[in-house]
Amino acid sequence: MTETAAQLPSPVLRMSTAQGRWVVAATVLGSGMAALDATVVGISSQSLDSHRGFAEKHGLNVPLLADEDGAVAKAFGAHVTAVTSGGNADLTLSLGADTRVVNGQNLVFDAVGRFRFARCLQVLVPGGRYVSTIPGLKSGLQALTSQALRLVNFGHRPSAHLVLARANGDDLAQIADLMKKGRVRSLIDSRFPLAEAHAALQGSRTWRSRGKIVLEVT
Repeated sequence: MTETAAQLPSPVLRMSTAQGRWVVAATVLGSGMAALDATVVGISSQSLDSHRGFAEKHGLNVPLLADEDGAVAKAFGAHVTAVTSGGNADLTLSLGADTRVVNGQNLVFDAVGRFRFARCLQVLVPGGRYVSTIPGLKSGLQALTSQALRLVNFGHRPSAHLVLARANGDDLAQIADLMKKGRVRSLIDSRFPLAEAHAALQGSRTWRSRGKIVLEVT
């Protein structure tokens, strides 16, 4: 029994309604789902109110399930591994990570450009992926080269990938909702007045900040 936003007025989705059929729980919904001949439901950690607005905006006709406590994700083996020094191990665990970095990872996501692809090869499994949000000529060439090698090796080599992040109002609203409920929190390391922007920049370049460095504009 799971809460659902798209099938109203019923507040629950009962598996008995899909008896005799396959049930597909998807985190990304696409047009090809109709060919599966299955009961398709969407699922994510957003709230029911967020799902209702999303379903109405995009005209969805499938149930959207709210896994707000992450129980379903955990049941299907979702696991978060943090890359951190020993001194920050307890901090990362308190933020929701399951373990610190170890060998045998399927995915390394680098949002600050600290660990390059070559360095992460030692922890990636064959066919694993390194994803960075930091664009550059070197990282771009590395991504193209590694993906070509991955193809000729039938997907058995790790590969590098670039993702360009773009602000999205709906995404930010969902993050704000999660923060309001205490499920996501923004960690602040330090605050600087705008006049001390240079000191803030120098602090970020030490790679030792534990959270965001905030410039205050008054």
